[in-house]
Amino acid sequence: DTPSFSISAWIKSPKRPGGFVLRKPLADSGDANALSCWGWYFGEYPRLDFGAHDFGFFESAGQESVRVTNWPWKAGLHLQTIVVAGESVKFYQDKDLVTTLSLRRPVTDCARNILEMGGRNMELGELVFHAKALTLRTIEEIYHQGLTMSQVTSGKLPYEAGRSNIEVVLMKQDLQFAATEVSLEGLTQSLEREHIVTRATVALWNQDMTGLAIAGARDPNCSLLECLNGVIPGVGDELEEDEVTGLFYYDLLPSEFIGNKALGTRAIVDLAHDRFTYDSATFPGIGMAWTLSWWSLGKVTTGSDAVLLGHYKDDNSFLPCWSVSMRSSSIRILSEVDGAAAAVLTFRIPEILTVEDYLLLGGLNLRHMAVVVNENDRMGHFYLDGELIASSEMIAKFTGTLDCTVDNHSYIAFGHRPPGSADWRGDVQQLRLYLEELSSLQVHQLAFSSSDPYSGLDLKECKLPYEGADSTTFEDLSGHSCEWYSRAALTYPGACSNPIVRDSCPVACGTGKPCFAPEALNASVTSRNVWNRVQWIAPLPDSSSDHNTCLPSTASLSDTLHLCRAKQQHPSYVALLQEQDAEGVFLNVSDCDALAASVNKHCAFPWATGMEEEVRGSGGFTVTFWLRAAGSASTLSKFTPNLQFFSSLAPAEPFLSLWATSGVDARVSAVVHSYRATKFDIVELAQKLKPAEWTQVAVVFGSLDAEGKQLVTLVVNTRYAREVILETKGKAPATPSSGHFLEAVVVSDDVLIAGLEFRSKALNVKEVHELYYKRREAMRLRQGPALTDEARLDKPLSYSRKGYGPPGFLLGPPLLMQVRRARTDDCKQGFASYALKTYWQDLIAGPTCSLPYQCSSDLLESPLPLLACSSDDARTEAWFGRQASKVPFGQFKGEESFSEFLSTVADVPLLVREGEVLDTSMLMDSQTKAVDLVFVLVSPNTGRVANIACPNPPDR
Repeated sequence: DTPSFSISAWIKSPKRPGGFVLRKPLADSGDANALSCWGWYFGEYPRLDFGAHDFGFFESAGQESVRVTNWPWKAGLHLQTIVVAGESVKFYQDKDLVTTLSLRRPVTDCARNILEMGGRNMELGELVFHAKALTLRTIEEIYHQGLTMSQVTSGKLPYEAGRSNIEVVLMKQDLQFAATEVSLEGLTQSLEREHIVTRATVALWNQDMTGLAIAGARDPNCSLLECLNGVIPGVGDELEEDEVTGLFYYDLLPSEFIGNKALGTRAIVDLAHDRFTYDSATFPGIGMAWTLSWWSLGKVTTGSDAVLLGHYKDDNSFLPCWSVSMRSSSIRILSEVDGAAAAVLTFRIPEILTVEDYLLLGGLNLRHMAVVVNENDRMGHFYLDGELIASSEMIAKFTGTLDCTVDNHSYIAFGHRPPGSADWRGDVQQLRLYLEELSSLQVHQLAFSSSDPYSGLDLKECKLPYEGADSTTFEDLSGHSCEWYSRAALTYPGACSNPIVRDSCPVACGTGKPCFAPEALNASVTSRNVWNRVQWIAPLPDSSSDHNTCLPSTASLSDTLHLCRAKQQHPSYVALLQEQDAEGVFLNVSDCDALAASVNKHCAFPWATGMEEEVRGSGGFTVTFWLRAAGSASTLSKFTPNLQFFSSLAPAEPFLSLWATSGVDARVSAVVHSYRATKFDIVELAQKLKPAEWTQVAVVFGSLDAEGKQLVTLVVNTRYAREVILETKGKAPATPSSGHFLEAVVVSDDVLIAGLEFRSKALNVKEVHELYYKRREAMRLRQGPALTDEARLDKPLSYSRKGYGPPGFLLGPPLLMQVRRARTDDCKQGFASYALKTYWQDLIAGPTCSLPYQCSSDLLESPLPLLACSSDDARTEAWFGRQASKVPFGQFKGEESFSEFLSTVADVPLLVREGEVLDTSMLMDSQTKAVDLVFVLVSPNTGRVANIACPNPPDR
């Protein structure tokens, strides 16, 4: 709470969003955890956040933030300093001031006792708080000497302090410090830059940071809390019974190594320096049939191996008896083949899983995995989320056995390949070895029924198709819904840190990833776009219709009307119009004359045949689109659109209708028709549509509930309602009379529609939510066209021409300026001069012609008129009857030049020189050295004369 303060630290940080150096969060969890009373961030843009507490709890709009957008990033470890003084903040790098930014209000502290320090992959050293504004000279002293001169002379360190009211410093799990001095009694810390390291460890416990401000020094050979010297003892002493399957197993990750049982038994595996082995005196043999089961939340998706577990014959050759390793494309079991390590079982990961990397080695979801091996059958299987992913047969070259004898020379590696490579990184839980081949049912039970023995929480975090949709009723204490959290998570990584928020909003928080389903490997979903633009459906001019009918672009209006008049309407459709319980629920297309008046040529849409077969094959479909009021409807207090999708107009066979009502009981209703059947299914959702905001609407037919019953689901933004429509699975709507899936879209007036898509799959609610979150921000930027298509295309646009005076005039005709070379019989190459003269002498030797065919005297005296070399020597003789303009009056590129009017060259095919007619193309020849076009202009408005030249490069 000092008016001026500074924070300095040696920092090495990746250039990416997030990454705080030191901050005081507004709350321990929830959306307020992402806000700061004050915080220094060093991520993509170094910044200072402050003041969230000044505006009340959960009030994100009150947080101030200033950032540096043009930061000079440097590689390596550098001294970074932030200096706050009154209403300004200065950012320093090393000993240089980068920038000074102004603050709209002072930076103050809040009554909190929690600090957070260090972002992911950030290296920190000598993080020091100074209760004053450091000067440039002081920062230079810290940069060069590590301390100020006063501290050097006095021997006082700035970061020596006893116990303070700040009892806890929360640190990221991948940031560890090795300090040179730690005193738990006095809580004195001393950190030196030379000794700061980022030490990745296997942390088989949850560190209890209470009362310890900074992680202290430890024995470099001791990485477990109990100081086990890198060896995990006791595994294999006794079998334990699995409460889920009733089978017995060896616990390879003993829970007694987990310090804080309340947080569960998950081990954080992050190997880089310390690697662990099992005690070979107790580790069991695997036998001819065995199963390795574990839960994992990995952090790496690469093509290289990451070894989870392995038995190696000795600590010299390190040849594997067996090892289980994972990469993004496969799971492999390696053993010795012909004196070298080789993959004897390879479980190929389908490509669809490598694209969705969260399914295996990355992401937010804990996944269950199992490897089942039976050497008697020479087969192995790999399971994910209780489902069989891949099977493999042992390679023919492998003639030994995986079940080697475990003796004193055995090296049982956990999380690495000896002596030190292929490290595993990620969370691991319930790593178990079953000495038998588990069935697919038993593996499925482990994946769906396992729980943590200490926390009591279910381990399954992936979601089935009917699970994991965002709650439509959830609101936190500030009234924030899941939709708010989906936006907050983009800016504040900790927005979804509260477990209640994650459970209520799994899609918004990215924690509701689907469990693997075998049918996903062969799933093929076709999507049809009706309009890929914002379409304004406006009232048709001079039409009595209250709606618009949009037909496919290939449809013929005359054929449609002919069929309308020739065919009778279904009695069920006529009864539907007569019995509707709300005015305007169904738009009437049975009147052929009214149908003709409602057809809008501007909303015609492309449509490909074949969608009917795709929908019938999949057993369901999804329609998604965005709605917004347009024109005069956008100024009203209510928005009640009405849409119908028809598979046939003659006779009328709607397959989907949607409408909205207004008032206190405002609701959105969707009707799924069975074409010619009298029965139709209605699903309603209490939701009022806002005229001035985009709303995503989705209607899903054929999704399944937990009992396998078919549903029709209506989703408006994130709210949804479902109704059971069929007791059996896989039944699709009947084939329409037209044979088409979509023949017309009928829409009420003054509606903006965008992104109208049909999918040949019944999406679950989670997938619809993901579509909404993905496209919401982009849709908010789209206001729609300013004019309707009818006004834009059919009406002439009026304009008036405004005359203006030209800014400049040509003062005279453009000139073509030419610099020419002289011709000479002495060439630069001696042989050329000799050949030229020899050839000329041969021409003039012997008798000459008489009048009027005699040679000119110039030709008889010199070879120049016939053949010549080019020379840069100045020439003074006439050219085409004109003399060269002398320097300086006719100077062009510093030489004498010849001028000609451009119009003479461009407009006249012939030139007359001294009574001789020449072709205009002879104006330039091999003696042309440079050419320039010159325009002389005058501006009457300014009284200036300008010379514009268009030069041709010399020697061209």
